[in-house]
This record gives sequence, C-alpha cells and structure tokens, in this order.
Amino acid sequence: MRSMNGKSKDWKNIIILFVIIISVIIIFYLLEYFNIINPITAIQQFLITICIYILMLSITLFFVKKTSSFKIIGLNKENVLKNVGIGVLGSSGFLIASLLFGHTPIYQIQELLILLVLVILIGITEEIIFRGYIQAKLNKYYKSIFAILISSLFFALAHMPRMLFELGFLGIIGMISYTVIGLIFGYYKRFLNNLLGIIILHAFWDYWILIFVSINNIFSLPELELLNLLIYLLTAELLSFGLLLLGLFLSWKFIDHTEFDFYELKKILNNRLNKLEKKITSLNLKVEISPENQKYKFEIKLDEHLKNKFKEILDKLSIENIRELKNLYIYESKLKVLLFRYYFATPALKTIFERKIRYLKNKLKIENEEKFDLSKINDDFDLENI
Repeated sequence: MRSMNGKSKDWKNIIILFVIIISVIIIFYLLEYFNIINPITAIQQFLITICIYILMLSITLFFVKKTSSFKIIGLNKENVLKNVGIGVLGSSGFLIASLLFGHTPIYQIQELLILLVLVILIGITEEIIFRGYIQAKLNKYYKSIFAILISSLFFALAHMPRMLFELGFLGIIGMISYTVIGLIFGYYKRFLNNLLGIIILHAFWDYWILIFVSINNIFSLPELELLNLLIYLLTAELLSFGLLLLGLFLSWKFIDHTEFDFYELKKILNNRLNKLEKKITSLNLKVEISPENQKYKFEIKLDEHLKNKFKEILDKLSIENIRELKNLYIYESKLKVLLFRYYFATPALKTIFERKIRYLKNKLKIENEEKFDLSKINDDFDLENI
C-alpha cells in the first residue's frame, strides 16, 4: 500500500511539474503572438528566451529539492571525462558537416556568445526535467524502456506548442522526431548514469544547428545554391545521427552501469513475483471450478516452478553476479514459454520445441551450475507425466 501511495504521489508530482512547465511555454508563445512581447533583434529574442528558461529551471529545481535529490536525477561526479567526451562526440555532426562544406556561422560574435549561454541553459533545464526528474521517478516503478518512452512523450509534448505556433498542424509530424530524439537521449541517461554528458550533447546539438543552419527564404534561392544547401543538410543529418548512435554505443560499451542493472533486475523480479502470485491464486480458483481442466494445472506447475526460481535468483542476486543471474532470468523465462507451447503443440511442432528446450536447459546448466542446483530440471518438467 505504501508503494502504491509513493507511486501515485510521484505521478502526481510529475503531472504537476509538467503542467506548470507547459503553461509557462504556452503563455510565452501567446505573449509573442499578441505582440505583448515583441523582440526586434536576435539578441533580444535570445535574452527573453533565457529568462523563460531560468524560470522553468527554478521551478524544476524546487521540485527536485522537495521530492527527489540531485544524485537520484543523475547530477553526480561519476565518469565526468567520459561523459564530456561522449557528449561532444554525439553532438558534433552539424559542426563537422559545416566545416566540410565551408559554412560559417550566421550570427555575429556577441550573438554567438549569448546563444551559447541559451543552449547550455536549455540543455540543463530540459535534461533535468525529462531525463532527470521524470525518467528517474518512473524508473522506480517501471522497466527502463517504459520510463524512457513515457519521458520521451512528455519531451515531445513540451515542444508541441512551439511546433504548432510555428508550423500549424504540420508541427504534429515534427513530434515524431522529438519522440525519437527523446528515446535516444533517454538511453544515453540509462547508460551514462549521469546528466552531464546528455546536457552537453543536447546543448551543442542545438547550438551547431542554430549557428550554421538558416532555411529562411530557402525556396527563393537559385537552383544550384538550393541543391548545395539540401546536400549539406542531408550530409549533416546523416553525420549527426551517425555520431549520436556511435556515442550511445560507446556509453553502453565503456561505462559501467552494473549498479543500475542490479536494481533494474531486482525491480523486474519483484514485479514478476507479485504477478505470478496473483496468477497462481487466480488459476487455483479456476481449478476449483473446473478440476478436469488440465491446462490450468499445467500452468500452475510452470508458474510455481518459475516463482521458486525467481525467488532463488533474488536471494542470490548481488552486484558481483548480476550478469550471470540476468542470463539465468532470461533463460528461465524463455523456458517457461517454450514448455507451455510444447504442451499444447502438434506432434510436428513438439520436435522443434524439444530442440529449443534442450538448448535452453543446457545453457542453464553450463552457465549456472555453480550457483543453482539445476540437476532436477528434467524431473521438474517431466512432460510425459503431467
């Protein structure tokens, strides 16, 4: 009950924070739309936007201080150099393309410096909100893929007002790209386990695009200039996403996220055990109503076996043996599905399933015989006598 209350409270805080942030964004665009805020120069526009982001950052930090902590959201000193390197690498696609094509910044020095302050503020604010606060809160209760997906949708929704104000309903199409970027940034957070790298990545991803790319009056350009611009933009996009994915691979490969995996597997196992308990209780009731139904009895046997194995994994789980036990969890889960399909398969399919079952049993024995007594696995699942 306490867990559910905590979960509801965290969801409530997420929704409240998001509503406040989206309200600030919408009010800002409405003030611009009705010319109440009417910046004349680029510098004025940048300074107004900086003020808006300072307000949003202040609100977010208030929520972090009251309902979370800076360490939990990912503001820490772990792997600082690797985070900086991966952040710079992942964001440099447009810079490299611009250097290759000989493009120069479209702003003056003063504007470039103010814009640099703005993009760093944007990176800090948006990453603390979405990958820090929201994703970290959701990670407490859900698998990382779900937490990343939901935070990505929030990220896309937060950009919807700008897309709608600037592009009308065509802006909805742009929401797909924001969701994809949000997913990639979410996995950066998952693997880097630090917001620093993603803040750098986010800030300079925006910066290089803003200072090198201008598509104003694009269709009034001469045909040759338009073709060169399109080739440049295509090259820059390919380089950007290539380096973005390369940075993600490096963050997965060269940064130790064993501790995160440990808590992730514990969370998954506890959730699975709770679901299995409820399912077994439900199946026992069905058996009482129709005792002749062998399907329910077979499911109970499989689920009881799986429940005991997951409890065993949970009891022995530690940061030192996380990788081996994660494999065991995967093999056991797959084995249960195969055994259930085998039991209700046609004779022809049973031959295929037997081969797959034998393979998984051998994997379990070879990789985990020192940690678990798996010698009785055939007796546990004596399919001919069930």
